[in-house]
Amino acid sequence: MDQRVKFIADWLSNDYSKIELCVAYGISRPAADKWIKRYQQGGVTIKGLRNALTRRTVIPTRRPNKFLREMEIADGKTKKEITMKTIHFPAALLTILIAGCATIEGSSDVDQGRQALLEGNYQRALGLFQDAEKVDPKYLYGTELREGVSSFLGRTQYLTGNYTQARETLERALSRHKSDNIARLYLGLTQYRLGDQKAALTNIQRGMSGISNWLNYINTNFRYEYGKDWDVSGAIRDDIKSNLAMISSGKIDWPQLVAGGERVGMAIEREEEIYRDEYARGRR
Repeated sequence: MDQRVKFIADWLSNDYSKIELCVAYGISRPAADKWIKRYQQGGVTIKGLRNALTRRTVIPTRRPNKFLREMEIADGKTKKEITMKTIHFPAALLTILIAGCATIEGSSDVDQGRQALLEGNYQRALGLFQDAEKVDPKYLYGTELREGVSSFLGRTQYLTGNYTQARETLERALSRHKSDNIARLYLGLTQYRLGDQKAALTNIQRGMSGISNWLNYINTNFRYEYGKDWDVSGAIRDDIKSNLAMISSGKIDWPQLVAGGERVGMAIEREEEIYRDEYARGRR
């Protein structure tokens, strides 16, 4: 069976981190990212996924140098075992298959919705994200920058002027994924549009700070891997720094701050798209 299909089946189980899967399958993180991207674009068939789910997969729960540990003395011999985590797909197989099919459909809608969003076709993006949320409201897109489907939907509702709906959707997105700084930034922008400047200022500041901190983190901790390829020029962080300085000064130019927030929100999304496109071409 194709190793990639089995990898995706285990990834869909949500029982393992990407690092654990990379260790278990003997692949690099970039390779894992490519497989996940192909799956999200419909590169794994339902038949192949079904076959993968009917087989037992055994995956280590810890890093290789921590797998071995001394066990009890039995029959006068010392036994060493690798602590393993097994996945069994008996009666739950049908449920997982249905979830897998839904996830494939939802991921396709999100991927197309993102393209429409980046192209400025907000109405089309809105419809695609609405369909995706109905299929799988908990779906998370991406591997480095994790974004929920509700986050995409809320942002698009904001961009189409549906501010009341956007606020509800973005609050729902944050309840599911509290570290979604882009959703928080857009929630602040939405609150400003609805007249709540105090809440708006708090969330815009937190959202921008979170995005900047995330970029600094991956640039520092993954500088020899993918981290060096995000916000290479520092333009996004410079824009954020300027806006945060305005907030700190207490002299808020709201039209300028809102424009800056919208600019940052789209810039970080485009940055991920640039990274994914170039990575897919093998440049990273």
